[in-house]
Amino acid sequence: ELARRALEPTDVFQAACIAANCCRLVALDASLSDTEKPALTQQYTRLALDLLHKATDQGFRDVDQLKQRAELDPVRENAEFQQLVSKLESPAAGTSKEAPQLP
Repeated sequence: ELARRALEPTDVFQAACIAANCCRLVALDASLSDTEKPALTQQYTRLALDLLHKATDQGFRDVDQLKQRAELDPVRENAEFQQLVSKLESPAAGTSKEAPQLP
C-alpha cells in the first residue's frame, strides 16, 4: 500500500540525502575492496542526483537545504549537482511560496 502512495517532493529530497550519505558510508566500509568502492560510490551518486532531479521536478525549491544539508556533501562538488542548484537559483525557476520547503 505504501509503495503505491505518491511521494511528496520533500520525501524524494530526503531519499536523495540518504543516497548521497551512502557515498560516505561506502568510503568507510572496510569490508569493501578498493575496486568496489568507486563503483558503489558512483551508483549512489547517480541515485542521489536522479532523486534530486525528481524532487525538483515535483516542486522542491529549497535551495538553502541543497546548499547546507551535510548529507549532500559527497555530491555537492558534482557538476550536475551544481547545475541543479544554479537552475533553481535563476529567476526563471520561480520560487513559489507554495513550493515545498523543509522546516
